[in-house]
Amino acid sequence: MKRMIATLLLAAAPGLLLADAFSIVPVRVELGKSKTASLTITNDTVARTFEVRAVSWSQDNGIDTYKPTDELLVVPSTFHLEQNAAQVIRVSLNRTPDAKEHSYRVFINEVVPAPQLAAGSVVTTALSVGVPAFVLPESGRAPEGKLELTPQRTATGIRIEAHNAGVANLKAEELTVAQGDTPLLKVTPGDYLLAGTSRTWDFQLRNASAGPLDVSVRTDRGTFKANAR
Repeated sequence: MKRMIATLLLAAAPGLLLADAFSIVPVRVELGKSKTASLTITNDTVARTFEVRAVSWSQDNGIDTYKPTDELLVVPSTFHLEQNAAQVIRVSLNRTPDAKEHSYRVFINEVVPAPQLAAGSVVTTALSVGVPAFVLPESGRAPEGKLELTPQRTATGIRIEAHNAGVANLKAEELTVAQGDTPLLKVTPGDYLLAGTSRTWDFQLRNASAGPLDVSVRTDRGTFKANAR
């Protein structure tokens, strides 16, 4: 018997609809002066059981690490939804804001009923959705970010090292590479870079010739550019 877990780590958006599953609104939580927020889960198909947990979130070169925390409280922690039913989840801050931003995720996990895990099952799929949650610094949400880009050409394309030198998270919404007026690459990473962390992207470029490459990364807190020689 095997069990497969599909994990979705969500970016900032008004809401998310998982086809043939359930919807979540919103898909990003910010706490600070407002010590409580809510998520609404709507089940669109068959009856489902869910569990909810909050974890602290850190990064090391783009690798996410999660640890148990009691700094965010979620209620209810388990619930059952019939088809077309909805549940509101309360997320409450259990710490005092300070000069730094603090990062968490609220995981909403579909619990596979025991009968579905009986002998004879080949693959059982559950959904685990990680909603970003941020505790803002005392000064509030930073309107602008600071992303340091160091692109380098490789034998087959380009490597882009990005460092978030600001005090708040950044979401990489669009990354482009061009050579003069010729576009070479356009992707939508959707990656978060937490404050003070770094990430590396590697891409192949099929049509690049000799000469500098122009790199641009658009985030939710500004657009940042650099050149690779």
